[in-house]
Amino acid sequence: MKKILILIVMLLLYCTPCLASTISGVSGDIENLSELIISGDGFGTNDLSTESLISVIENGTTGTDFLPRARWSKEDKEDFIYSTSQSFSGDKSLYADLSIQNTAPLEYDCGNGIGTIYISWRARIDIEDSDTGQWKMFRISHQAVGTDTSPEQPWFHWFRGNDPFQQVQHINRCYQNSDSPDSDYSYSYWDNGATRQVYDENTECPQDEEWFRYEVELTTSGTNTFNGSTTVRIHRNNTIQTLVDERAVMNYSTATTALGRTMQYLIWQNYRGNGLDDAEIWLDDIFIQHDTTSRFELGNNSSYASCTQRFIQEPTAWADDEVTINLNTGTASDSETWYLFHVVDGVASSGYAVTVGASGSTTSTKLSNIKLSNITFN
Repeated sequence: MKKILILIVMLLLYCTPCLASTISGVSGDIENLSELIISGDGFGTNDLSTESLISVIENGTTGTDFLPRARWSKEDKEDFIYSTSQSFSGDKSLYADLSIQNTAPLEYDCGNGIGTIYISWRARIDIEDSDTGQWKMFRISHQAVGTDTSPEQPWFHWFRGNDPFQQVQHINRCYQNSDSPDSDYSYSYWDNGATRQVYDENTECPQDEEWFRYEVELTTSGTNTFNGSTTVRIHRNNTIQTLVDERAVMNYSTATTALGRTMQYLIWQNYRGNGLDDAEIWLDDIFIQHDTTSRFELGNNSSYASCTQRFIQEPTAWADDEVTINLNTGTASDSETWYLFHVVDGVASSGYAVTVGASGSTTSTKLSNIKLSNITFN
């Protein structure tokens, strides 16, 4: 019995969990935008159908326009330029001054109907503390212009000046009116019948003059069904909060009506209005990935769920046992210990410790390779 108990304990300690991947080593410098090779197993496949602006922004020429760039466009509005006036990662970000024009849109064409997509970005808006009005920050839509339509998912913010609850955030799902499916009527609807989701606590909404991060995981549904889902997380003030948790939504993934509309465009609309007379906006760490949520992140805790800060990583090569990234150290400082994670569909690997500013290769013992047959019990 004693031998059996020892064997069970060793199996529990040493066998690699089959539900999560494993990071076993890294090779390269732990510095911002350095190439880092991550070794391990269970990373799966990823065809790198991504659009990452992390390196693009950092390598841009200060003061020049971000556009033109393939798949990106804008209306005849204010330009985003590469700027060192504010940044989250590295030294630069994209910047737009809305003191004259009231919109600075960036519109990304996904190329075809969205099936599954993962989106992450950092943003900052500066306004006067007493200002009231609306900031239309972002929307996912069937069209390349930022006008209210269907189907779409918009992210809107209302500033309330010095009131205790400064902002109200609408994350709602619009689609064609079920009573008139061929009309252009915008109709908000969730699986529970609510017309919108409103978030008005300061912990849930971004405030002005601070950097925050949004993550969106969207899977479109079949025809007239609620088998799609949306998950939305916000990172701000050293907290990570899930605003929408796998909410079932009716997302048309193919041309299911006479209008033939398909969710296709990601629009950082950046409209200020309804009383908001001035604003400065910065964007950083924009990352878009099609078809999978599989990704690497750098966090400040060995437990993914316990991290209060996490930074998305930029992959450049991918295999089941080895992935190459351009390391994004975010706001991490030299000599600090941070942790790499592989994450897919909500399941994260154990954190792999790295020291920011260090060089060379590190590996950990792969306990799953220990052969119990070589162990003799007395």
